Amino acid sequence: MLILTSTSDVVQIVSGAASSIALSVHAAWVDDYQGPPIAFSPGRQDTLITTATTTTVCPGPAASTQRNLKTLSIRNTGSTVTDVVSVQHSDGTTVVTLAKVTLPAGYTLTWRDDAGWLLTNALGQAVWASASVAHEVAAGATLALVRASYSLVVYDPTGAPAILQFPATPAPGDIVECVPASPSSPSTPPAWSGGAKLTPQGGAVIADPANPGAFSSASVSPLPWQSTRYFYESAKTRWLLLS
Repeated sequence: MLILTSTSDVVQIVSGAASSIALSVHAAWVDDYQGPPIAFSPGRQDTLITTATTTTVCPGPAASTQRNLKTLSIRNTGSTVTDVVSVQHSDGTTVVTLAKVTLPAGYTLTWRDDAGWLLTNALGQAVWASASVAHEVAAGATLALVRASYSLVVYDPTGAPAILQFPATPAPGDIVECVPASPSSPSTPPAWSGGAKLTPQGGAVIADPANPGAFSSASVSPLPWQSTRYFYESAKTRWLLLS
């Protein structure tokens, strides 16, 4: 939640590239007027940034009003230039940096009130997320997981094994949960066959659910009907099996 509580509060973007900047920014919010009577009012602002400067993309609310920033989207619409972008909050006196990322051409940094930060590439594919993400994976398909505090993966266990590549740069305490999909018809028993192959990345090792206490730098395979949950222990660069 990003709240602006006074007329002096603003959310700003600091663009760092020296030339050829092309940032397209959209901010959407809901104002809560404290009343009486209490009232809610939506608002939005679109901003184009073409210079290395500090730009207000979400202004402060009116008096007696709280502004809840629901969505902030920052897209580098340039074709070649990579920009270093900072998002900051100011109350008129103190400035706090909320996020700072390198934004290549075509990439988008998004803040959502219900999901936190998300970075997507030029194809719209997630690069990393700050909150929870969920995925569905077909039998035989490969999924490269992005970094998130909690990732839920539901895979089809009835054909060739799904390949689940764990995040290459996880943060301490990240959790990945892998769950086989339920049959489409409750009356039809699933034809368990392939399951999934869980593969660590970035030099990490992963606990083998078929051999408790053992770790592998290669793929491990839970039983096709087995749900597994992994916790990243950064001090030992390994994924611990929780269940």
